[in-house]
Amino acid sequence: MKRIFLLILIAILSIALVACGEESEDSNKEAKADDSEKMEEKEVKEEKKEEKEDKKPKKEAKKKESTEDKIKKSAKKAYDKDQKLKVKFNKDSGIVLLDAKLSDNLTTNLIIDGALIDATDALEQLKGIDEIKMIQFDFKGTFADTYGEETEETAISFMIDKETLDKINFDNFDFSNLEEVAKDYYVHPGMN
Repeated sequence: MKRIFLLILIAILSIALVACGEESEDSNKEAKADDSEKMEEKEVKEEKKEEKEDKKPKKEAKKKESTEDKIKKSAKKAYDKDQKLKVKFNKDSGIVLLDAKLSDNLTTNLIIDGALIDATDALEQLKGIDEIKMIQFDFKGTFADTYGEETEETAISFMIDKETLDKINFDNFDFSNLEEVAKDYYVHPGMN
């Protein structure tokens, strides 16, 4: 009797295990089908998203960056934010005006050198823009008169024309030579 009971119990457990196995296989198949459907949906969504992204650059490419925007973007690479750079471009004349505040430094000579280094960096950034005919640099500084009244005035000013700019090899150019190659080079008497 015990043997029969054990055989019946083994048979019932075997049937139960086989039935569970079939159910799990069916559920695995269903899960795999659901997963593959979800993956296909994700792929379709990603493809649509990529198509939209592909269309965006085409629209942006159609909106060509203006010369003034190029100039501003290029010039700002050469200056610190605290210098409060103002960039103006006259399309008709091709003249760029770069107006910046002098950076503080230990000595007047170092302040002048800093301005010339910034100007050289800006010139290098702007060299490839064909619409530029001349670049005017104005560096502002604060000066006190004999009574102690402070005013903001042009501390350093000069111009570089397109012809001169094209001659400069920035790999070997020394910023201190700007005084020699620039037109109308001016340093405020208070800087001496």
